[in-house]
Amino acid sequence: MTSGLIRTALLFIGVPVTLALMFGASLWPLLVAYGAWFGLMFWSARRGGRKTGGKRLDLSAVAFMLFLIFGLPVALASVVATSWVAILIAYAIWFGLLGLWVVQGLRSRRVTSGEATGWPLIGAMFLTMAVVPVLTLLLRLTGLV
Repeated sequence: MTSGLIRTALLFIGVPVTLALMFGASLWPLLVAYGAWFGLMFWSARRGGRKTGGKRLDLSAVAFMLFLIFGLPVALASVVATSWVAILIAYAIWFGLLGLWVVQGLRSRRVTSGEATGWPLIGAMFLTMAVVPVLTLLLRLTGLV
């Protein structure tokens, strides 16, 4: 249990802070993103197991999902990005790949439309945190942006 917590802390806190110090980036975007992440986690956890009654939308879950796709990856990518254009290009590449995944699923005869769009959304939720910063770093190292 403790080794998993240490590995997670090193991966999500140690690596971005080290890269920020290496590239001379500001630590403020990371601090704001980590604060927002904890705040959204506690907002969602505070709701507990209460029933929402009917088909009521859980705003805390939607806010947390949007933060995982658009908030935390931008903060992590800003550590290695030379400009906002690099982050936008990384998002364009990533969403283009996700779009190809959706199109491939929709054209398949064995997959429903819900699965064709749902799996890429789940992939975006979990993988965007890693893919956008890595693409931004690759764009910077290759000198394309």
